[in-house]
Amino acid sequence: SSKEFSEFSKKLIPNSKPLIGVKIPLLREIVKEFNVNDIPYFIENFSEEYHEYMLLKAISFGKLKSEEIIFKLIDNFIFSINNWCECDVFCASFKFAKKNQEKFFSYLINLSKLKGEFTQRVVAVMLLDHFINDCYLDNVYISSNKIIFKDGIASGVDKNIIHSLNKNEVSLP
Repeated sequence: SSKEFSEFSKKLIPNSKPLIGVKIPLLREIVKEFNVNDIPYFIENFSEEYHEYMLLKAISFGKLKSEEIIFKLIDNFIFSINNWCECDVFCASFKFAKKNQEKFFSYLINLSKLKGEFTQRVVAVMLLDHFINDCYLDNVYISSNKIIFKDGIASGVDKNIIHSLNKNEVSLP
């Protein structure tokens, strides 16, 4: 860990839990050593006292393969996310979404109906990370304050998350 990196990170993530100062590449290396069978217990029971502990949990989801286990753990984890870094690391690490698009897209539609800044950010970032493809682009449009699905609207997306997404344009502020 690095005190200098910790101080730098505090400026980028002002509302985070206490920071130890461990960089994400090192956290990814740590998670590689985890036994996949121990990850559910780890996600459910390990402390969330430090920002990096949350990141370890977020990255751990990428190793899970069981749909049943993922859907058992995901809601509690998503609702414990409290900053953009935890959200974005979780979404980028979540390989299940790309491999199970139809089922996870339905999950995101349901999740989008819930309130909460970081719940909505998870939906938006997951869509950007895993659903920008010909199969899903016609089903979703993300504007400055709404996620619009073909079947309805989920409002409450922070206007700084995404400027627009459509078949021709993806732009971030």
